Amino acid sequence: MNPARKVWTFRHMFASAQQVGTVLFSRRYLLYTNTGISVSLSVSGDILQQRYQLMKHNSDKSSLNVKRTGQMAVCGFLAGPVAHYWYILLDRWLPGRCARTIVKKVILDQLVCSPIFIGLYLVSIGILDDKKWELLKEEFATKGVWLFLGDCLIWIPAQICNFAILPTRFRVLFDNMVSLFADVFYSYVIFDHECDNMKPLSKDTLRVERM
Repeated sequence: MNPARKVWTFRHMFASAQQVGTVLFSRRYLLYTNTGISVSLSVSGDILQQRYQLMKHNSDKSSLNVKRTGQMAVCGFLAGPVAHYWYILLDRWLPGRCARTIVKKVILDQLVCSPIFIGLYLVSIGILDDKKWELLKEEFATKGVWLFLGDCLIWIPAQICNFAILPTRFRVLFDNMVSLFADVFYSYVIFDHECDNMKPLSKDTLRVERM
């Protein structure tokens, strides 16, 4: 293949990819695209976290927990539409990109959306594992706290960039790219056996940690 032919082929492939991306991220198909991305990244994040743990403990890499990955896929399937409509409502309530609007968006995202996602993940996994309500409440007091703290570290700086720098059409794409790393953390906290030894963060514990 001569160089001119290679250039034409590359441009044709790039133009085709642009067309596909335009369709997938169009208003008509955006909900399905976001849901699909959420599922795929939830699965990818869990597999990455499992492989890391298997390598850490020198275990067989083929012994992935398929049930656990399936549970994360269900969580991603539920989280996708929630994220989709959350951003639509947030942009309607707080249009613009001034500093004051960005601060309001980040605060609302962290105080409203983050607990919703954490609850969604923990309740979904609990239902799939047939856990009793008492055990779910205990997990909210342990894993829920750590998930929220992790969310603050991951999403506050990420959402500042998201709301302040990126054009609206790239917002969901950026969000899902960050979600890949967040899903690794979610999977670690929800499933890793060391988290079962976490003690609930009581008011006395928090008071000591601040001192």
